Amino acid sequence: MLAPVARRTGWGASRRKRGWTTYSPSPFAPAQRSRCSTSCKSRHTGQTGIAAIPARPDGGTDGPNWSNSMIGQDGQRSWTIHIRKDNLKFSAAHMTVFPDGRKEGLHGHNYQVELTVELQDSPALARMLSYEVFKKALRTVCDQWDEKVLIAGGNPWLEPLPAAEGEYACRLCGKRYVLPADEVAVLDMGNVTAENLARALFEQFWVELTRDCSVPWRERVAAAGLRIDESRGQGATYSIRFGR
Repeated sequence: MLAPVARRTGWGASRRKRGWTTYSPSPFAPAQRSRCSTSCKSRHTGQTGIAAIPARPDGGTDGPNWSNSMIGQDGQRSWTIHIRKDNLKFSAAHMTVFPDGRKEGLHGHNYQVELTVELQDSPALARMLSYEVFKKALRTVCDQWDEKVLIAGGNPWLEPLPAAEGEYACRLCGKRYVLPADEVAVLDMGNVTAENLARALFEQFWVELTRDCSVPWRERVAAAGLRIDESRGQGATYSIRFGR
């Protein structure tokens, strides 16, 4: 009987132009595949298809020393938390007033809320911040505006009117409105816009978040931003950077 000899399979030969080669040591052994062409053999460790991982100065492949060598001595690193969940939203009605005294008709949006938090330092175990803490505070403030008519209490075109018990009445840009009082939120702002709502919601969120005095928030958080989208692709962000 003739001993099996190494041969190049037809599959491998037909793929050569695409940088694929296939070799079988015998007709009974499974083929081994390499995705790399001969032009990148210098980057291999000697094992077919396995790329070499550059070693860091101390012999490892990860960790702070390796990271520092990658960014250089003057590099800066930062960590940012992003939170955007389907249930972090509120549905509310409003009327934006224009500078000439005209206004939009009463209409509503399904506002989506997103939070970003830049950390002061690396998220080491002792400094970890739970995502749930942020989400809980956001849900609390979103619920306060959910299914409400938002009125800008500081708008110069707003005239509060006497109303019966349990009702809220006002005149805005010459139009009179009477609404159930428990379905109205009068906000401390000059106009109900996405920009003003983002700031007001963030300020309420920060008050709610920092009720937990066990966390030194100003030492853990370098900056934070809250984004409100009133429709897909349209919204505003309010952000603030804290001093150390």
